[in-house]
Amino acid sequence: MDTLIKNYSRITNNLVHRVNETRGLGRRTRDSLIPKKERLAFIEAVQLTTQQGLTASLMSEATIRLKIAGHIMGIKPNVWVSQIDENDLFIATGNRIIEGNKLPTHFHLHQQLYQYHSNIKAVLLSQPAAAMAFLAGGNVPAVKIQGLNISICFDSIMNFTATTDALFVENIGLITVGESIQMAAARADALNRICEIELQ
Repeated sequence: MDTLIKNYSRITNNLVHRVNETRGLGRRTRDSLIPKKERLAFIEAVQLTTQQGLTASLMSEATIRLKIAGHIMGIKPNVWVSQIDENDLFIATGNRIIEGNKLPTHFHLHQQLYQYHSNIKAVLLSQPAAAMAFLAGGNVPAVKIQGLNISICFDSIMNFTATTDALFVENIGLITVGESIQMAAARADALNRICEIELQ
């Protein structure tokens, strides 16, 4: 009986040791791909989109292109955007998840935008109320936004050109892009404010 208990204890300790090693490897991998300071800045920027009323929490998606070619970091699906932390992030290359356990529902759209437009560093899928109401009717804002090169693409992501900064996807939301999440959020906010005015 003593031998059985010792063997069980040894196996259990080995398993715990392996789990701890894997966790450590995950942290080291994540830190080598994107420093903690940058991850925290991304989280703060995404949380701010909720405070601005741009995101509908569980439905929103945000990603950034990492400096290592083909790698993308973003928010896991079904996460309350206002309450995200580092455990709610994923890192992927292609469809292979390096960190995290699941990709967002519309991750393929993020990938296509990054693939076709090398200047894009961030993608935000949001649901700002006025923009969603206005754009759902197939309308395009008449007012030009100074300092922001906003053009709207309604039909296909393939029509999203290098000068297009916003894409309205029916029943999904508004996708805005930029050099950072802050820029993508600023574009969504500016577009939402213009739609508010035009709805009056």
